[in-house]
Amino acid sequence: MAIEDHSAVMLIGFIIVLVIGLAAVLVFGNSQRSELTGAVISESLCQSSDDGITCGDAFFPVPENDSCAADLTLVCTNTCFLEAVLADTKKPTACPELCTNVCVPNELAGKL
Repeated sequence: MAIEDHSAVMLIGFIIVLVIGLAAVLVFGNSQRSELTGAVISESLCQSSDDGITCGDAFFPVPENDSCAADLTLVCTNTCFLEAVLADTKKPTACPELCTNVCVPNELAGKL
């Protein structure tokens, strides 16, 4: 009898720990967008549209007649490269080759 009671207690304890662990992964995994390995995936900072590229509060417009204002430079880039530059990370090699002509500040153009 004692062995059967001990096995039942162990099984119930294991199930409780399993349920609590899965609930924690679901709750904290969704809030930080992490995988089960714990690696954090950053949310997309930049969004592309027909008018240009928006990164947070910054907007990089598509120029009219391929000319930008005096303090802006015309560059061909995409959201992937802009996110990397704005986050001060190394220029990624896995970005798509497609690019859009947009006007960016002169100091940012040097980094692209």
